[in-house]
Amino acid sequence: MLSSCSVIAAAVVLVLYLAMYIVRHGVPESISETYYHVGRRWTFSATLAAVGILLFVPWVSAGQLEFCAFLACASVLFVAASPQFRDSWVSRIHYGAAIVMGAASVAWLIFNGAQLLPLAASFLIAAINHKRWMWWVEVGIFVNVIIALL
Repeated sequence: MLSSCSVIAAAVVLVLYLAMYIVRHGVPESISETYYHVGRRWTFSATLAAVGILLFVPWVSAGQLEFCAFLACASVLFVAASPQFRDSWVSRIHYGAAIVMGAASVAWLIFNGAQLLPLAASFLIAAINHKRWMWWVEVGIFVNVIIALL
């Protein structure tokens, strides 16, 4: 019960942040791109850190391949701590953590037998919408993980 509340809270935090951004600025090229356009840049880091922390216990406690869940949550925190991906030094940390988060999340979903329909749909949309392909992949991963944890 408490795990579900934590997952729902993570979903609410992420959806509110992204919805408020989309209303003001439209759909970005990636979630990380929002950092450069929000008035208070700390909200990007706070949002991702909150999502990573709220998902940590339910995700690591669910299913098999706990290390993948751990890597994914830790990677979200690294992305939150290194939001300035346009900076040459910070970009290494940011992109590396984002890639680990995506790979660990997908591995966890596959090995735990999760339905991959949201992820597949996001890949299809990304193939059609080339300019915002990263956005759709990122959102698909988050949506799929949240659904799998509920």
